[in-house]
Amino acid sequence: MEGEARQREGYAARVQDFAFGGEPGKLNLGSILRKANEMYANLVRLEQELRFGFDASHGSNSSNTNKAKKWNHLIDLFSMIHRQYAALVTQMRDNLGYWAIYPRRVDQALAMKLQGGMISPKLLVEQEQENEAVVRESDFRDAGLIEETVRHIGEIVDRITNHRATVQGSGVLDPRSPELSGLWAEMKKDRKARAARPGAGRAGSTRQLKDMLEFMRTGNL
Repeated sequence: MEGEARQREGYAARVQDFAFGGEPGKLNLGSILRKANEMYANLVRLEQELRFGFDASHGSNSSNTNKAKKWNHLIDLFSMIHRQYAALVTQMRDNLGYWAIYPRRVDQALAMKLQGGMISPKLLVEQEQENEAVVRESDFRDAGLIEETVRHIGEIVDRITNHRATVQGSGVLDPRSPELSGLWAEMKKDRKARAARPGAGRAGSTRQLKDMLEFMRTGNL
């Protein structure tokens, strides 16, 4: 038990050194935390200035010069916060850009060999096998149902778009079908008649247009 406790303490010390150490290859989280706290303090200060101090400076006795100075002060404070944020992002990107952490079941023998407490950026063999098993089990088992559904949809599309004289009601949307070709012919004649009689208006085509819309909606004339 005492040996295991010392071993756990050793692991904890290595992890802490890796997380807070400032040497190359370590995360240096202490520096990141200090910079984040400094930025947070400036954010709080900016909020207080905007909420209270800025309102007070806009009183009736406040001069335009004081207002301009206050605005310049707030702009400078915001610029400093922006620079602090950019520096934080850059440091975190440098530290974490090449790390992928998989904490599940890290092999102790492997962990002992990792330099400075680094965690392997590659999945363990067991994890790769688990991922492959999940992918296999998630495959859709009713492939026959998909094929049957696709075939049925194809038959419906074929029935309404291709006219066959031997199949009643086929080719509802086929221009070669008697119903649709007859309707197009009536529409052409109506258009020619209206073109020949200027000023006749649209009354002559109302019935044909209504019939066409009804046919397109229901397939019946």
